Amino acid sequence: MSFRFALLALVIVLPLPAQAADYMSEGIFTLENQATTDDAKLQLKCALHFFQNRKDGTFEQFFLDKDQFLKDGKVSYWEANVGSCKMDDATKLESCQSKYAADGKIADEPDSYNFYSVLTPDKISANSFGSLDDFNKWKKDGSKPDEGKWSQVRCKDLTPDMMKPHLAQTINPLSQDDSNKRMFFQNDPTDDDYAMAKKVMDVLKAKP
Repeated sequence: MSFRFALLALVIVLPLPAQAADYMSEGIFTLENQATTDDAKLQLKCALHFFQNRKDGTFEQFFLDKDQFLKDGKVSYWEANVGSCKMDDATKLESCQSKYAADGKIADEPDSYNFYSVLTPDKISANSFGSLDDFNKWKKDGSKPDEGKWSQVRCKDLTPDMMKPHLAQTINPLSQDDSNKRMFFQNDPTDDDYAMAKKVMDVLKAKP
């Protein structure tokens, strides 16, 4: 699953952990916050930024069109990137290829690599690297646990079918920098963001 806007450019890819069989972490996920792991807040964050992880190792990443929601209450999500991941059985290192959407266009991103510490149906954690050399250096230096670390948690109340009607049909017009900010790669959501997320969640859960 890719979160690749974030580090190095900020460029990290947050892939879905690959298995020899199907991926166990299928569904809607969001990034764990940096300052808090409070589950209630993380579940609200799902309304602002989420990943759709699939059994075959493919993924998409989306974020709320905040301007649209504040304008007329319509819930719509821009696609940030899309990609696929696979595991090297010999090294147990996952490699991911992805494309990003920004500035009204789609472009390739550099490959990335992920080494997993947690792999469950409801949470995945890994260390990400921009190259095999970076990974090998990390292992040689003692596998520092916090270097390049990220985690995703399941969005318990959301399903792909619930999100599908709200996905934008045009390419993300925002810059990578603006997109990163709206995906909270560097800062956790504010109280105002969570208040907005609650309103968005009410729309997502409303019966047709």
